[in-house]
Amino acid sequence: MKRDNKTQPSQISLISDLLRGKSISDDEIRNLNDWYDAEHKPKIEVYHELTKPEIGALMQKKIHQQIAKERDTQSRRNFYLAAAVLIPLIVFGFLFYILPPFQKHQNNTTNQAWVTVQSLPGERKTLDLPDGSKVTLNSNSAITYAENFLDNRAVQLDGEGFFEVVPQKGQPFTVSSGDLETKVLGTSFNVSSLRDAEGTIAVKTGKVSVKSMKTGTKVILQKGQLVNQLSGDLYAREITAEESIFDWVDGNLVMVNLELNQVVEKLSDWYGIEIQSAKVLPPCRITGTYKNLKIEEVLEIINYSINLKYSWHGKKLIIEEANC
Repeated sequence: MKRDNKTQPSQISLISDLLRGKSISDDEIRNLNDWYDAEHKPKIEVYHELTKPEIGALMQKKIHQQIAKERDTQSRRNFYLAAAVLIPLIVFGFLFYILPPFQKHQNNTTNQAWVTVQSLPGERKTLDLPDGSKVTLNSNSAITYAENFLDNRAVQLDGEGFFEVVPQKGQPFTVSSGDLETKVLGTSFNVSSLRDAEGTIAVKTGKVSVKSMKTGTKVILQKGQLVNQLSGDLYAREITAEESIFDWVDGNLVMVNLELNQVVEKLSDWYGIEIQSAKVLPPCRITGTYKNLKIEEVLEIINYSINLKYSWHGKKLIIEEANC
């Protein structure tokens, strides 16, 4: 007799429970695995290289394609039956994309909601995490964490941020930034993972563990130390100019012996504006701390130490000439 490979009501019910984050028994997990292996494995589509929104769009597209096909070849009743079979298959393709074949803990991540907070160019933003820890984001940076953050204190940082972590016994706090993973129990530290620079971790108080995800190398940092990642290797050293690393959190723009081209990059990031040079800039060096000043005021102060000519073209700043 020909085997009926339709999805049974009990299996649909179990799928529904999983998608809602409900727990199911070990026997029910084995039931789903057996059903999958026996009936649907050849038809499962696994989307390893697509984002979840792209998978959702692909699901919709496939459903609509099947609907159009069935309209041409079958009655309305058969069309709905075909759609009913297709939807569970696509759902299972999605489940196998985000999870290996059903595991006991998969309901902890199914339908996981994420929170992302981003600072705009030229903006510094402070936020409180659900555990009471505080994060200050530098210009054009973003932090992402799970909605169930209290169960797993882990965040993803893109850009630069200063963390003041509330200690919780047996519950470490982890920051992933580029190829670095920083783990702490309670401390304050600065993480820089800028797009065109190597990662840097600097500790203001307490102690952190920093691991390179490229090489597996791990270092322990104490108060007053920092680590740079260079080509995957970690190099720890003492902080020599603490204000240049931490003072931005208090609204201070700090430059320590920066060449003029570095000053231009610093001003562009700090104020979120475009700056261009009409000529090659000379290797003049600038040191100074500027607290809550407009860019015009900073340029005027810099002009006292070097002869700086500049002009504005809309919101774009053009450095026309500079002489040390």
